[in-house]
Amino acid sequence: MTQREQDILRVDARDKVTGRTKYAADLVFDGILYTKSVHADLPHGKLLAVHTAAALAAEGVAGVYTARDIPGRNVGDNEKPIMVYDTIRSRGDCIAVVAAVSQEAADRAARLVTYDTQPMPAVFDPEEALLPDAPKLYDDGNLILEHRVRKGRAAKGFDEADIIVEREFRTQRVIPGAIEPESVVVSPQDGELRVYCPCKAPFNIRRIVAAACGLPMSAVRVTQPGMGGSFGGKDDDAGAMAARAAIAALHTGRPCRMTWRSSETLLEGVKRHPFHIYYKAGAKRDGTLTAIEVRGFVDGGAYLSKSKTTTWRSGIEATGPYRVEHVDVCMKAAYTNNCYAGSVRGFGSPQIDFATESVMDELAQQLGMTPWAFREKNLLRDGDISGSGQPMRDVSAGACLERLRREFGEDLRPFVRNGKLVGRGIACLYRGESYGAGTPVQDTSGVTIVLNADGSLNVSTGLSEVGQGGHTLLTAIIGRELGLPPERIHIAPADTDYCVDSGSTAASRGTITAGNAAWLAAQEAKQQINTALWEYRGFDGPIVYEDGLVRCGDEQMTFTEAVGVLRNTGRDMRAHGWWAAPKTFWDREKCRGSNYMSYAYGACGAEVEIDPITGKADVTDFVAVHDMGRIINHAATVGQVGGGVSMGVGYALTENADTPGGVTRAADLDSYLLPTALDMCPVRTVLLEEGAGVPPLLVHGIGEPATSIVAPAITNAMSAALGARIDTLPADLETVRAILDEKKR
Repeated sequence: MTQREQDILRVDARDKVTGRTKYAADLVFDGILYTKSVHADLPHGKLLAVHTAAALAAEGVAGVYTARDIPGRNVGDNEKPIMVYDTIRSRGDCIAVVAAVSQEAADRAARLVTYDTQPMPAVFDPEEALLPDAPKLYDDGNLILEHRVRKGRAAKGFDEADIIVEREFRTQRVIPGAIEPESVVVSPQDGELRVYCPCKAPFNIRRIVAAACGLPMSAVRVTQPGMGGSFGGKDDDAGAMAARAAIAALHTGRPCRMTWRSSETLLEGVKRHPFHIYYKAGAKRDGTLTAIEVRGFVDGGAYLSKSKTTTWRSGIEATGPYRVEHVDVCMKAAYTNNCYAGSVRGFGSPQIDFATESVMDELAQQLGMTPWAFREKNLLRDGDISGSGQPMRDVSAGACLERLRREFGEDLRPFVRNGKLVGRGIACLYRGESYGAGTPVQDTSGVTIVLNADGSLNVSTGLSEVGQGGHTLLTAIIGRELGLPPERIHIAPADTDYCVDSGSTAASRGTITAGNAAWLAAQEAKQQINTALWEYRGFDGPIVYEDGLVRCGDEQMTFTEAVGVLRNTGRDMRAHGWWAAPKTFWDREKCRGSNYMSYAYGACGAEVEIDPITGKADVTDFVAVHDMGRIINHAATVGQVGGGVSMGVGYALTENADTPGGVTRAADLDSYLLPTALDMCPVRTVLLEEGAGVPPLLVHGIGEPATSIVAPAITNAMSAALGARIDTLPADLETVRAILDEKKR
């Protein structure tokens, strides 16, 4: 098939653009109550008492609840409390929840809740948090994880080097920034709690709510309404919000809604981990990399969330897609009194890629090589051993870089255009796919197909459609295998009563896990129909499914007729596909292993124009090349890449949710500078089908690869234009102005 033949319209497009899609904030229930969280106003301290009488007496208030009103376990996902019981660890911590007949009444009453505290010393820097005399957030200390990667002997590699580059890098917090605000509705219905929650992992939400309410999981049903984006959010936050609304619903017996404003997202919501990275690399005069040493500190904030996975991944990917004999990496994640950090699009890849690709550019510069030549000389090839000790196969890094050179142009020299400084930069991608050995979860997914008598299909999966087009992807896979148009395939929203747990829509695993499960389900459906046709209709030989017809030699019938034959045999009209990822492993003693089942490769090029007077930087051209293994839906993939680039532009240039002194510097979206359509650059996307992807579909994911190397491509371009290395994100007006002013001195 051609790429254009592979495109199908998004199955949810019409409902979304016509307003028929119902999001959680749109759901209406009789007698619904509105809830509001009361947040702590200090970063660390003992909670001595909570005073709720004034709020309870306020007009329209149905109840005010604290941690003492939680009937079950007061811990959400990964240590984040639903409400604080005795220790405040972050300004975003929830002290109490108010339920009232309107949002305005809930907001007014929340301001009447007061509390007594005893302040405690706080720590806001992950490196300082690991010092012996640092304030401790937990009795066993502030260390979340120390992850080491070793290969060869780094000291030997640096002795062999003719040139050594040492750099220090810092990255900032950013929010996921989904269009739809976080929202959840919990309704007591028929002896169970119905939870309507836009989330990445509905079965995780069920577990959290059931534990908080002291209920069996069978008494909690989570249904996913329409969802307007995730980008790493709507995970831990969704669990905490659902549990708070559920506690209010249990106590009042009425449906309860919790919806965050952007100020609450910025205060309490999950952020991308800030990194502080010390990066050292050596090379010979001919450009051969000899050694890489990395020391990194990861700010996990006050609670665990996905800090272990993020830290582990960043250590594995610290050497990039490059061949190097001697490696010594140590990444440490620490608890601090900042807002907690999680799996915001990338799981650590954007942070470490910024450092790696910056150093590769500087090595090339000091060796007098072009960024192209230096990378080409050192890129991994089939049969090489990665920096973390994994034998590599199906490596397409070279093909991606070569295609980028053709599309972007080879000349990367800076120049002046219309009085503005213009730089051009590149970056290469090497990203482990799905969970990997650093996550103690078996990576699986399931898809069920029900064959209806009229030849239509009902499809269910526990993997969430978060706005990325996952249901369109499954429709394309199943439709292609069974020869059916999209309108005959209906995929239901994730529902814990009717779907199998398929993990989280995270780590760019949707296409790989659910896509492969859908393919397997379609094969089982075909096998069931084939068997019926062979046994009861005398078909003899291979059977082909195409254009709504089922053919075998000169025999043919409609798909509906073929399903009718199966139905008349009395056999099961369901087909199930279950896919499990190949095993990965990590040797903790040797600090190496086979870390991921496969890797995604890509290369990006950015052209940036800088105003030497104001310091304003604009991306004027961007080329993204990604190897997809096999392209399922070209148009949808191009859309994913465009969205990833937009997030990367914001990460590189404007977005900043840092928390000096534990206070988020951006109070709302007026002061948090998300890029808009007017800020976006032209994006040229090139999709390759070079390397073999994950079987049986032979695919790669694209959600996180699309954004991981955008920032270093941009900052490498800016560094070239400015003649000075950018080592801190975001490279905003103040950063650029400081560099320009320094060069004038």
